[in-house]
Amino acid sequence: HVNAWRMLYLNLKHFRDLTDSIWVLPFFESSVTKVMSRLLSALETRWRIQRLNIDGILDIRQLPLGHYAAVQHLSITSILVGENFGDSIAPFLRCFPELTHLTVRTSPMGPVHHQQLPLQQLPWPNLQLFDVMDMWASQEELLSFVERHFLKRLILRQITLNSGSWKSFFSRVRGLPFGPKIAFFGHGQQEFQSLLDLYLAHDDFPGPFEGVGDDIDVPLFRLSP
Repeated sequence: HVNAWRMLYLNLKHFRDLTDSIWVLPFFESSVTKVMSRLLSALETRWRIQRLNIDGILDIRQLPLGHYAAVQHLSITSILVGENFGDSIAPFLRCFPELTHLTVRTSPMGPVHHQQLPLQQLPWPNLQLFDVMDMWASQEELLSFVERHFLKRLILRQITLNSGSWKSFFSRVRGLPFGPKIAFFGHGQQEFQSLLDLYLAHDDFPGPFEGVGDDIDVPLFRLSP
């Protein structure tokens, strides 16, 4: 409308009427912690609820712990993580013991390298899909999680390894008898994804990595910005 007024498509009065009736507000992600604390208290008795999508900032330190066995699909778009959250995240996520699909994105409460999930404390015997975004982890933590679950699909979005290498991680995943199909989102993802699929499917494929020696383990296309 501003452009139309500048191009003389609208008269001044019409433009002023529009500015009085149209407001542009910035988008911000609000906290849903209080709402969830009320919802979770009733969730234990609602056995028909199998999908739970939590869209908003979630501070799990303020949530009651329960047993939500009916929920099989859990999606959390912004779970707060940081130095003061380590003892709270695992107990909360273990309240959903029958998960088959888990989608989680971390939101930092402090330095970004504290965007970590306690993967070593999270067992789900029926988990088939793990979709994670904005997380720091070691190669061994991530690999151990994959080895302990019979995942059909692993989706990595902007993941940073704070130790180990992607070359070593993918090499060991390729050796698993029932490895998951892996997708990722990052720079150069389309070309890297096609090469990664070939690498995981064929033992003799060299893979989408730079160099040929064992000392070169940097992915050609990084999985994080």
